[in-house]
Amino acid sequence: MTKDIKTEENKLSIGDILANAERIKESTQLEELVALKIDRLSKVSGSGMIMAKTPNMELLMRSIEKSKNGTGRKFTYQGVDVDLDYLASNCIVEPDFGSKELMDGLGVRKNTDVFKIVFKETELVEIIKILIEKMEGGVCIVKKVKN
Repeated sequence: MTKDIKTEENKLSIGDILANAERIKESTQLEELVALKIDRLSKVSGSGMIMAKTPNMELLMRSIEKSKNGTGRKFTYQGVDVDLDYLASNCIVEPDFGSKELMDGLGVRKNTDVFKIVFKETELVEIIKILIEKMEGGVCIVKKVKN
C-alpha cells in the first residue's frame, strides 16, 4: 500500500524513540487478538464468533517445519506450506478447542481433531490467511509529497 504524506513531518527520530522507549518495547510484545465471525456456525448455532491471535514468526516457522514432517493438513500461503491444524490450534484462543470437556463431547483425543469436526477446511484456511495477513500488516510505502 502506498500513502501520500508529508515526509519531513512524519520522520521517526532518535528523540521520538528515546521519549517513547517503554511504549515501543511493550508494543512489540503484544499479541493482537482478532474477532472472527464464522457465518455457517452463526446460522447453525446462533453464535459463530471466535477470538484468535496473530501468529508470531517463531510459530509460523514451526508450522512450516511441521508441514514438512507432519501428517496434518497443509495449506500453501504465498508459495510456502504451513500446517493448517497446528496454526489453528496455536492461534484460536476462544473458545478453548483443547478443553477436555469439548474433546470428550466430540469423542476425539486431540484438539486438532476438534478443528476437523467444527470447521470446514475452507473456513480454517480463511481464518489462517486473515491471521497471517494481520501479522504482516502495519508497514506501507510512502510516496514523497512536497511540503
